[in-house]
Amino acid sequence: MGKEVTFYQKLYEITHQSENNTAIFYMGRSISYKELLSLVNRASFLLNKLGIKEDETISIYSANCPEAIAFFYAASQLNLKVNFIHPLSNVEKIQNALKKTASKVLIASTILLARLGDVNFDIPVIATEVENYFPKFTKFLYRLTLKKEDRFSLSGKSNITLFNEKQELKEYVDYDSRKGRITLPSGGTSGIEKTIVLSDYAFLSLINEGPTILGVDAKEASHKTMLAVLPLFHGFGLAMGVLVMLSFGARVLLLPKFRTKYVIKALKQNRCNYMVGVPLIYEALLNNKEFKGDILKNIDEAFVGGDFVSPSLLNRFNQRLKDANSDGILLEGYGLTETVTVAVTNTKENHKGGTVGKPINVVDIKILDEERNVLSSNEVGEIVLGGETLMNGYLDEENPFIEISGKKYVLTGDIGKVDEEGYLYFISRKKRVIKRNGYNIFPLPIEKEVASIDGISTCAYLEINNKLTLFIEPNENQDETLLITKVKSLFKVSYSPIETPEKIIFIDKMPLTKVAKIDFQSLKETYKDL
Repeated sequence: MGKEVTFYQKLYEITHQSENNTAIFYMGRSISYKELLSLVNRASFLLNKLGIKEDETISIYSANCPEAIAFFYAASQLNLKVNFIHPLSNVEKIQNALKKTASKVLIASTILLARLGDVNFDIPVIATEVENYFPKFTKFLYRLTLKKEDRFSLSGKSNITLFNEKQELKEYVDYDSRKGRITLPSGGTSGIEKTIVLSDYAFLSLINEGPTILGVDAKEASHKTMLAVLPLFHGFGLAMGVLVMLSFGARVLLLPKFRTKYVIKALKQNRCNYMVGVPLIYEALLNNKEFKGDILKNIDEAFVGGDFVSPSLLNRFNQRLKDANSDGILLEGYGLTETVTVAVTNTKENHKGGTVGKPINVVDIKILDEERNVLSSNEVGEIVLGGETLMNGYLDEENPFIEISGKKYVLTGDIGKVDEEGYLYFISRKKRVIKRNGYNIFPLPIEKEVASIDGISTCAYLEINNKLTLFIEPNENQDETLLITKVKSLFKVSYSPIETPEKIIFIDKMPLTKVAKIDFQSLKETYKDL
């Protein structure tokens, strides 16, 4: 598949090849490619009717639903810029995002609008309902059980249009697929919230690698289904969860919200061959009593990413698949929004324990020292990424790149090394490195070993008030005294005295960020008077 086409052109091409094939499974409803294209064309008609012009921006503030996907493709059809807003954003953050991107219209789920309360935006709002494509009885039950605070009313809101357009716009605009058109929010490689600008070309460069990552050819991929539960504002959820499959005529199992029972039901119906997710999703599945046996045979591959992926999680998940005589495997990868999402990953064909895999074909990776010299194999330094999936830049930063041998790279803010086989070892976030008497302590490898101790769910190792502190979230019904003994034994055998925690604190539940990673800053704030 070419990378010089636009997303709308690609959907149009796929639809005319397989218009009656299922594109999206959504809450028990099958949506064909023909229906999806029609939905996109109706979204385009409404945007055109509202007077949105080429190169202007629309913002999407939505739960996962077919309409959100449709407006993404409609933006491509009309040569519009499209900006995604985190669905947990408050009013102030939404308004800042709209102003920053100069958005001309906001597409928002009614359930999210209801939770914002009585607020008026300065631009037109198109309201979509997540239940629109539910089967009739499911829609009835959903509306019947909707909480009061989640019920939305159009009363008194003259600038809000409910999306129920029937007319279609079928013409499309051609444009340069390399121009920066898609903006996604990110914590940024420095930890500061930034808006990342990406092109169709960057996305399609990753999408072309999709079959290789999934271990199939394009034809075989078209008969598979991907679980899409990560939010669309997230590069991983948008690219790997949705766009990879729709670009090859395959199927997407779209969930507005993660529920293990929905995934179990899909597995029973052979509607879940691939999964992409964060550790919490896989832990939840493992804790479900029905996640076992023959229903797991249809899982081909599953991918997990994040700062912290416990070796225990990988082992337990893969053992569950093995016990079910499944050929599937849970694999760890690495990426950042600045390179769309996946830059490095293990695959079924090429995987190595303790690593996050090898770079995909269109990504170039280097390891630099503090003077930005390129390091050799097995030398530890900062990871930098370049290649065809590289962002156009940050919205408010003129040149965020560095240049090596005439090519552009982005600093990741992550520490790692590449071995002689080309596998990347992710060692730590640069900002998390603890310096003690001129010695660098990397928390992540320590956390992975501690979390591998039987009885420990997860942990966090950090410095608070100059004290090395280990936070432990134990599994249920664990003897804390016994766990402390095991932890102390680990440090005595495997680590130097300078790395040994001065305090061990047990907590019921780790605080998490909006993208389900451990919130280290929250821990530091909560225990600052330790």
